[in-house]
Amino acid sequence: MCIRDRFWRPGDGKIVHYIGQDIVYHHCIFWPAMLKGSGYNLPSAIVASGMVKIEGHNFSRSRGYVVWIEEDYLAQGLNPDLLRYYMVATTGQTRDLDFSWDTFHDKVNTELVGVFGNFVYRALHFSNKHFGSVPEGTLSPEVIAEIEKTIDGVVAGVNEYELKKVADEVMRLASFGNEYFQSKQPWVLVKEDRDACAQVLYDSLAIVKALAVLIEPMMPSIAETIWAQLGYPAEEVHSTTFENAKTPPAPGLPLKKPIPVVSKIDDDLLARLKSTIETRIRVAEK
Repeated sequence: MCIRDRFWRPGDGKIVHYIGQDIVYHHCIFWPAMLKGSGYNLPSAIVASGMVKIEGHNFSRSRGYVVWIEEDYLAQGLNPDLLRYYMVATTGQTRDLDFSWDTFHDKVNTELVGVFGNFVYRALHFSNKHFGSVPEGTLSPEVIAEIEKTIDGVVAGVNEYELKKVADEVMRLASFGNEYFQSKQPWVLVKEDRDACAQVLYDSLAIVKALAVLIEPMMPSIAETIWAQLGYPAEEVHSTTFENAKTPPAPGLPLKKPIPVVSKIDDDLLARLKSTIETRIRVAEK
């Protein structure tokens, strides 16, 4: 199957068109008619998102209010996953996306690094350091309840075409993981009650696995990194299911030496990112 048919003739799969609200007329009347006449599947839904603004201004190439993905973003060595998360977690159908490098910086450093990445690294690092593999345990009721609640929320967000809700649900589970890890104090338990420590880490790694599955559509390369550190073949995270998110990693599964899955954007990089827009604006004003 060619790549075109994979997306435009998906068999029993559904196609959802995400468009800007300024082209609703064309994409709800003319484009579906053209697709039908050409024998392609019609969309099951058409979702009109808000407009994109740049630093509070309407998107405009001629006036310099534009961000080019290749030269402004990827050329700085930034992971595409960070931008995907920012776009999903910041906008929706009912409001515009006002793109700002300051807001992007805050989203990455506060949420992806401070909450999500912090929990994943702590759970993997502590487990690897003290056990070397997934420890023995039985999934705690409160943990499976939180994972199932998150899966339900993610499914609801997708079905409602509210992708921000998906990002919010994933971040909520990561926050729960941080709170659980901190409250159980495995750094104390490992000295006093190794079995109790193993149980906390077993629960924590179950949350890490669920997070990897749930963020894969939004942040595929970060999901691969987590999956590999859990001891699985990295590429398999792309074919796993939400049901697998409910199953903890098997006790005894060797853990890879963990590395942080997300890195902070420092002030120097932020300044370089902001200068791309500022330079274009100055050039456009001449």
